[in-house]
Amino acid sequence: MVFSFFKKKLEKMPEREVVRPKAAVAPKPLESVPPAPEEEARKAPEPLPDLDRLGSPYLAGILDAVDPERRRDLCFGTPDSWIVWQLTEGAHHVSDLTNAAIWGLLLPDGSHYDVAVLDRLRIPASMLPRIVDSSGHIGPATALDGAPPVCSIVGDQQASLIGQGCVRPGTAKVTFGTGGKIAVFAGYVGFDNAPGGSAQDKVTSQAVITANGRPTYYAS
Repeated sequence: MVFSFFKKKLEKMPEREVVRPKAAVAPKPLESVPPAPEEEARKAPEPLPDLDRLGSPYLAGILDAVDPERRRDLCFGTPDSWIVWQLTEGAHHVSDLTNAAIWGLLLPDGSHYDVAVLDRLRIPASMLPRIVDSSGHIGPATALDGAPPVCSIVGDQQASLIGQGCVRPGTAKVTFGTGGKIAVFAGYVGFDNAPGGSAQDKVTSQAVITANGRPTYYAS
């Protein structure tokens, strides 16, 4: 999984600060993550969701290495966030749900960032991107001649689901790469009714969020 770090504030394209740890940092086991102050008084902290295959423990480990006090002016995002940041010259720090869903930082339905996870992993909400629709006007790409608009962000699995014509409920596609993955288009349904939403061996995520805010889901 690839993450991007960059300075939060710009003044006409100064040099960007890209944070790279001196050595690879393994994610901390969730049991060893120090609890937030308000949780110290609890006898039994609420368990966190299973984050082993997601990005948030890695982000926490990197922050522990490069910014243990959480005082640096940093932003976090996946490559889509970095590309939009560059194209808009720092005007927009954004991502969409198809990318944000793999971080392990959102509530299961994708409606908001999960404060409990942020607190336990000591990830500042201020460094996270604003979530936008997968399809819709984001802002002008002022770094390019003519400043064309940036109008779409879609994650790779979700984009290929659409690109291969899986736009009707029940249609599916299989990807063989670093791992094998089958994605099934579930349609315009609520999260609780999406296939795999409650099964431990499946992952349900947003396939795309349209400009009118209506989400679709896929199960993998």
